Parts: sequence; C-alpha cells; structure tokens
Amino acid sequence: MLMLVLDHTCLENCNWQEILLLYLSWAYVERASICLIQVGAKNARHQLQAEKVMAQSILTPRIDEGIKAGKGKATPLAHGLYLALQTLRHSLEHGRSTVQQVLLLVISDGRGNVTLTASQTKRPPQKVKREGIEDALNIAKNIANFANFHDIQAVLLNPQSKAYPDLPLELAEALGAKIVDIPLWDTSEVEQ
Repeated sequence: MLMLVLDHTCLENCNWQEILLLYLSWAYVERASICLIQVGAKNARHQLQAEKVMAQSILTPRIDEGIKAGKGKATPLAHGLYLALQTLRHSLEHGRSTVQQVLLLVISDGRGNVTLTASQTKRPPQKVKREGIEDALNIAKNIANFANFHDIQAVLLNPQSKAYPDLPLELAEALGAKIVDIPLWDTSEVEQ
C-alpha cells in the first residue's frame, strides 16, 4: 500500500508534483493499493478535519482529484496522522488483508494549526498555539511505535518552508521517517 498524507497548505513554493510522481509510478508498477489522506484541502467537507480516500489503484479518478484539490483554510495535520494510524492498524492487523507492507509518504511542513480535539468535535480552537503541532508529533510517535512491529517505511517530503524550518525535521524524527527535500521553484523559471 502507498499511504499518502498530503498537506495541501504547504505546497505553493515547491515542485512537489515532480517528486510525488516517482512514488506514484512505484505504486502503479507494484499495483499497490492507495490511501490518500488529504490535510487542509480546499474541497474538504469540514475545514477542521482531514479526509481519507481509499482505492485499489493509482488510476482511480478520486485519487487524482484528491491530489489536485488545492489549498484550504486550516491544517488539521494531527487528524490526518490520526486517520493514517487508524488505517494502518486496520489494514495490517484485521481480517485477511492483502496488505503486507506500506510506504507511508507524508508531504508536510509540520505546521498543524488544528488540535485533534478540534477536529474530532468540529469546533474551532479558541486560540491557535502549538497544541496542534504537539498533537501531530504525539500521533507521529504512535505511528513510529506501530511501525516497529510491521513492514512500514516512512518518508517525509519536506517542502522546505522558510517559516519554522525545523518543524518538518521534528515531524520526520517523530515518525522515524527518512527526509527527502522537495526542490523549491526556481524563480527565474517562474518569471519566464
């Protein structure tokens, strides 16, 4: 399975499509099932919640639509990671699952501004501080602990945001993930 946690709110200044294509190509060749978890998507049913799309193939139109969804107004990263953990548990431990290994691909700058409680209750937090980030880091640690007992490889694609550049590194460490930097857009290419 390719599990993609895609934070739509951090993609503006980097060439994420090109690097993502490498992983999508792998999923196609391996005939891997796909789990797309959209964080901060423009078309989310509720802006405080992440959404999950499951498919047997990368060619499923809902996956393409989900990847291209665009940027929303909030970043429920903790909820997205929570959905990832629940899906991993279900896919690897219940029933006669054909999922034997998972490539967990997270594209995020780590700047979750929605707490898990706010996502679960659908009520906006009173103040936005670091609680959403801490919730995301705690869930990431739970994913890493779960991965110790299963065949899960975690990779964090770092959009190299100038604001809080250490957050993706903290998230990758909590996940036990390898970090791959996403190339930034070359401004000279954009101007032409």
